[in-house]
Amino acid sequence: MINFSIIILGLVGVIILFYTRKMKENKKPIFIVSIQYISMALVIILGGYSQYQSSQEDKKYKQATLEVAVLSKVSEYFLPVIDNMAKIQNEILVIKNYLSFERAKKEHPELAVAINWQKEAGVSRVAELNKAKEAFKNIKSIAAEIIKATIQYENIIPKETIEWANFTLNIEFEEIEKYFDPYAPIGGMPNKSVLMYQENTGKAFGLVIGKIRAASNVLNQY
Repeated sequence: MINFSIIILGLVGVIILFYTRKMKENKKPIFIVSIQYISMALVIILGGYSQYQSSQEDKKYKQATLEVAVLSKVSEYFLPVIDNMAKIQNEILVIKNYLSFERAKKEHPELAVAINWQKEAGVSRVAELNKAKEAFKNIKSIAAEIIKATIQYENIIPKETIEWANFTLNIEFEEIEKYFDPYAPIGGMPNKSVLMYQENTGKAFGLVIGKIRAASNVLNQY
């Protein structure tokens, strides 16, 4: 629309210029000369605005392209996080047993030498614990990657996703029951902290996917 207006005003200016060139200087009507100058001024103004608008459109396109690239990478972490959370939950009984031994060692340091969980548990249960530890490590590694992306690309990753990543990085293995234990007392509900962490995990990645869709809609306009 702006470009069309510039063309029309340019044609008006050319026609007036052609018309006035046939007149003597003192016979040119003032209003025609005024229209000529106004047309020229409007062409300059609209041309500048068109350039500004094109620049803004280009910025929006580049920003949307960057958001899709960065957020798509973050969204790829969702399934690995869920998979590793499931691995931890599958081994939660072994984890709880191991942590109870560790707490006993801290509460009774004089018996620490005699308390050896690995020896008591056996090879298979030790392997299950190591599997859970590896899954926990993987989740924290993903959280670290999200924080790294946040530092590299400001104002792209949703605030709730960053909060989830920071929170995850601060969880110690000794606290794993508090956030990953899916079991509940008979007739009861799982710990509120477990439900909170699961909800925050879903929200963290759900917002990322929502922002990808919004950025994709911007790109589809071009």
